[in-house]
Amino acid sequence: MHEFWQSLSPASTLSADGPFKDYYPAGLPDGAELRLPIRVLPDGDHALCSLIVNQAAFQVVDALAADLASRLAVFAPEVIAGLPTLGLTLADALARRLGHSRYVACG
Repeated sequence: MHEFWQSLSPASTLSADGPFKDYYPAGLPDGAELRLPIRVLPDGDHALCSLIVNQAAFQVVDALAADLASRLAVFAPEVIAGLPTLGLTLADALARRLGHSRYVACG
C-alpha cells in the first residue's frame, strides 16, 4: 500500500474502466489522476476509497491544496482550521496557499 498517495499521474494515464479492484483513479480538475486504494468493508459487498493525506507525498498535498485554495479564495476565508490528525496537513498547505501566516489546529 506504500505506493498510494505518493504521485500524480498525467491525465488519462490510469484506466477509467471498471470494475475497479485495487485502486480507483480519482481525477483532479487539472486532469491529473491520483490512485486511491480500494478498501473492502467487512460485509464483503461494499468498499470505499481512502486518502490518508498525512501519508501523501508533498506533490499530492500541494496539488490538493492548490485546487482547494482556488475554490475557496472567492470566499476570502479569515481563518483556516484543521482537525487533528489528518486535517492538519491540508490546513497547513491550504493556509499558505491563501496567504495566511498560520492556521488554527482544533483539538
